[in-house]
Amino acid sequence: MSAASENSLIRETSQALDIPIESGWDDVPEDKQQRAINRLPLVRRCVEQTDCAGITLNGAIDNLLLSISTERISNDLIELAYQLGRKGKPVARATLYRWCQDFKKHGVMGLVPGHKGSGRKDYGWEARALHYWQLPSKPAAAAVARWIREEGHESAKDDRVYRYLKSLPADARVRGRIGARLFTNTQKSFIRRTTTSLAVGACYEGDGHTIDVYLQHPNGGNRPWRAEITVWIDVAARYIPGWFISEAESAHSTLFALSHALTSQDHIPAVLHIDNGSGYKNKMMSTKSIGFYARLGMDIMHSRPYNAKGKGIIERWFGTMERDFGKRFPSYCGADMDPEAIDALLKKVKQGEVQLPTLAQYVGLLNDWIESYHNTPHRGLAGKTPAEMWATLEQHTVQPRTAAIFWPRTTRTVQRQAIRLDNREYFAPELLQYNGDKVIAEYSIHDDSFIRVMDEKCRWICDAKLIQKVDYLPTSRIEEAKDKRLKAQIKRLESHADEKRQRAGLAITHDQVLRDLDDAETPALEALNETGANPFGPAPACQPERTDKDEHLDSDTFDYF
Repeated sequence: MSAASENSLIRETSQALDIPIESGWDDVPEDKQQRAINRLPLVRRCVEQTDCAGITLNGAIDNLLLSISTERISNDLIELAYQLGRKGKPVARATLYRWCQDFKKHGVMGLVPGHKGSGRKDYGWEARALHYWQLPSKPAAAAVARWIREEGHESAKDDRVYRYLKSLPADARVRGRIGARLFTNTQKSFIRRTTTSLAVGACYEGDGHTIDVYLQHPNGGNRPWRAEITVWIDVAARYIPGWFISEAESAHSTLFALSHALTSQDHIPAVLHIDNGSGYKNKMMSTKSIGFYARLGMDIMHSRPYNAKGKGIIERWFGTMERDFGKRFPSYCGADMDPEAIDALLKKVKQGEVQLPTLAQYVGLLNDWIESYHNTPHRGLAGKTPAEMWATLEQHTVQPRTAAIFWPRTTRTVQRQAIRLDNREYFAPELLQYNGDKVIAEYSIHDDSFIRVMDEKCRWICDAKLIQKVDYLPTSRIEEAKDKRLKAQIKRLESHADEKRQRAGLAITHDQVLRDLDDAETPALEALNETGANPFGPAPACQPERTDKDEHLDSDTFDYF
């Protein structure tokens, strides 16, 4: 059918049935125009019967469907009905009814797929509804409608408010009900990165994770304790070159893990992908002159804060580790663990009925599991194992080997042939010519008996020996850090105990009040008994203390009168 004949059919049908033709037909895409024209013959037959034969629309639709099933109408309409239907059946009754209603309201534009009809009526409370809906307390639509009616908008029916909120774009429905960070992580798109073109050993991804297993505290006793594991993973091979377990994530644990990765594999990666945490981004790690990264020529790529997808490979590995390894332990305490089972376990541990795994046992089993992981086919490696991928590594060896051993550096000023570092003083005769100059001090966190001193160009000057310690100073900086942590823990416990004592003092009973009154009245009664005063009589008038001047005035006055 040509465009002219189609327009003629549309115009004739609308005029015959007294149905208006909405503007905008020419703006409708051709495919949607054709679908609307295909629906028109069936709709026209039903609407004509309602006007001419005086039957209801439901009756006209039933007659049409019966005629189609018994083949009492033209083959063109029968073929059209099956063409517009689904799964080899003619068009459904509900669909025909909807088409007829839309055609009566909007003419042939109502038969266009996706036609929304007339615009929604504004009631004036829409802005208030959106404001209430976007509260972080996440109120229900019925509560929003009730609050709006309390403000005087009687038209804010529950279903009307619900339909309005449902018609909003997805971001408007979610924004405000969740935080900006969660909105970004769950609603907005993100960049998907591929590792197919990345060489093995080119990039390490590192992060820390508190293990979901209770262990015995390393300082003794069967006290429950959760260690912190810092892991480096090769992005291309999914291989674990190094890891380290400590009490908390810090710059020391980060560099211990990195040193383990460098020395065990004898390879320096080109890029390290890390987060912005204090364990990775500080002067000891990233400063150009004294940072550990710069010393080995590694570039640093920091991920955005609070963006788990930025380091998805290591985060996924932690999940795999807890799923396949951590859950084997009876002392597993992950988020999906039954809380009653955890409480029962901790109670038995406290009573001495259960012994938690030691750190050495956990480390030994973790070593075995990582070795098994390296030899298991990985879905992200096209069926290859991480060990097979790591075997293709082109090594960039560590030269010299001792460069990978962790010795932190800091900048200090020489004063009187000595350097003061961490409340310690180091002396060397060679430092005389550097008095007042800044130098680089390299120190061991295990042994504080000496430090290495270098100039600002990292050229070795001398080894300065420790000449002074303050009282009760530990023999290493690790022990000093442990003492600081212990003192902080004791201080928190003392504050907690003081709060408990103060709260206990607020619970005042009537017995305590009576005892306090008795204690206060006893010395007062004893004082009255000593003076012979009557405690139940009227109180004596308060007489001021007399002076010699008062006596003189009294005598003169009395004599005068």
